[in-house]
Amino acid sequence: MSKTPRTRRDPAARREELMRVGHDMFVNKSFDEVSMEDVAKAAGVSAGLVYHYFGSKRAFAMEIVQYKANTLFELTEPDPDSPPVERLFKSLGKYIDFVEEHRYAFLNIYRSPDAPAPEVRAIAADAFVAHSNRMLDALRAEAGEPTEQQRLAVHGGIMCVKELCLNWLEDPKIDKAELRDLCAQSFLAILAAADWEASGPDGEPG
Repeated sequence: MSKTPRTRRDPAARREELMRVGHDMFVNKSFDEVSMEDVAKAAGVSAGLVYHYFGSKRAFAMEIVQYKANTLFELTEPDPDSPPVERLFKSLGKYIDFVEEHRYAFLNIYRSPDAPAPEVRAIAADAFVAHSNRMLDALRAEAGEPTEQQRLAVHGGIMCVKELCLNWLEDPKIDKAELRDLCAQSFLAILAAADWEASGPDGEPG
């Protein structure tokens, strides 16, 4: 009796599958708790194949972190057809959903007593710059070239939102809608202190 020929997966599809499996494992466990063998077993492949695609467990984990950072950036892309304040609320809602879904990873990166790996710090720093630049571009489109105070306000507003979300993850005593409103109002207050007020849906200052 002839055996059914084994289907070979497209390399890009196989890589994406392994990334998905790895993400599902790393999202709720620490780096040391997951092995490449665990990933291989969950994906139904050999550990050698996982090493073939990613080289090492550290490199594999960093690719997942980078992939999720890119996903978050794309997910929170503002709707250009909405007023600035509405865009902010929508983006923050998506950000908070993402943070909640990846609670363990966020707390492990930003609240763990052990410093994150240098590669993780570099990815986080790049993500911060990307989000800041996008906010500054929106500010530029709305009110012209940002002042230095407004640049600092944008950076501070993003840091404020991150800290509010991390504190909420540690002790979620308010619901997500309340957290979103708090983050938005805090961000807008910081920008207002730098002499910038966004227009709300009715055209009035938000």
